[in-house]
Amino acid sequence: MIDKESLRTVPDARDGLRPVERRVLSVRHERGLLPGTPYRRSAKIIGEVRQRFPGQGWRSAYNALVRMAQDFVLRYPLIDGEGNFGSIEGDPAADANYTEARLTPLQTSAMSPTVRRCASRSRSIPASIRNR
Repeated sequence: MIDKESLRTVPDARDGLRPVERRVLSVRHERGLLPGTPYRRSAKIIGEVRQRFPGQGWRSAYNALVRMAQDFVLRYPLIDGEGNFGSIEGDPAADANYTEARLTPLQTSAMSPTVRRCASRSRSIPASIRNR
């Protein structure tokens, strides 16, 4: 039997996202950080995620943001990152104060009005493509 805690780390088969990734994308979309807008500091984004979802840890939210910006991890990156987001050789990403991010055009087109409800209830986001 699989416990509830281990399910948090398993991506959903419907959209390929973990609950923490859904929460980061939800906050990004609500704040209007779209492809044409200037980048925003990652520390600010993670602070907003923690403010909106109180049980969310700082490190797990930042690691999710970093993974969604790495083009060698996801087929289609969901976050457009500026700064050091690590390398394929295993180099770690820079601290959140030194990186900036915004949504990619692909993620903007895939978002729907149900994102906020899905993120708060840990449900899957209706997605047109699978990303893992």
